Amino acid sequence: NLDLQAFTAGDAAVYSEFYRNDYRSRELPESSAYFHHAWDNVLVTATGRFQADEFSYRDDRALADSFTEELPVTTLHWIAQPIAETPWETPIVLDAQTEIGQRRRAIDERTTTVGLAEDRTTRADQILELSAPFLVGPVTLRPFAQGRLTHYDETVTGESEDRWATTYGVRAGSRLSRTWNWLDDHGREQSMRHVMSPIVSVINRPHVTGDPTQFRQFDDVDALTEQNLVRAELRNLLQRTRAVENRPAKTEDVVFLDLAQDCWPDRSATDGTDPDGD
Repeated sequence: NLDLQAFTAGDAAVYSEFYRNDYRSRELPESSAYFHHAWDNVLVTATGRFQADEFSYRDDRALADSFTEELPVTTLHWIAQPIAETPWETPIVLDAQTEIGQRRRAIDERTTTVGLAEDRTTRADQILELSAPFLVGPVTLRPFAQGRLTHYDETVTGESEDRWATTYGVRAGSRLSRTWNWLDDHGREQSMRHVMSPIVSVINRPHVTGDPTQFRQFDDVDALTEQNLVRAELRNLLQRTRAVENRPAKTEDVVFLDLAQDCWPDRSATDGTDPDGD
């Protein structure tokens, strides 16, 4: 699959002031290239993001002082590969991801912010994760342990550096659904289904080497810190099935509504402050 998109605009305010309709939410104001190729449980992707204009937008389409380019970023995913079994005959699964790419922060010529400078960093990531998913009645439990090694060819000090991070936790989830059926005025069967997926994740990242301030901040990986996290989610999906004359019934996704609440039990593991302080 290959997807290419080119964007240019004659007026910097075209998104921030004028476009407030479906076009605004569906079309990213950037030029990009995306490629993926998959076989069995292996996925290869290559992404590129570029700025063709002298002005940039944030994700909310407001004007920004800079744009993060990917020049490009390539990943290799090895997804859910069973490698062994537990004594109670559930699989031990390996997920692996290798990523390498260069990112550049391009500063807009129109910016009035003082002190901004272009950054360029080549980063390589290697993630290995072991998990052992199993069922307990209607609940799926997935305990996991993950290790991450990130290499930076250049930090803010001008030197290369490696970062190690370890994470472990457990995720519990289930799936509930209810369907309503009725006949329309022409006697054709119609239905509406509500699917709910409650999920609770308990995640602990006890060890991360390197101070995030020593790395140029392009995404969440660069800002990685030690933390404890409890996340409660409720994913909702409303689907409708319509029977149309002389055509097979068609199911449509009508509404997505995902709710989530994060809780950090040990605040000191997140920001380095005294958990009993103000």
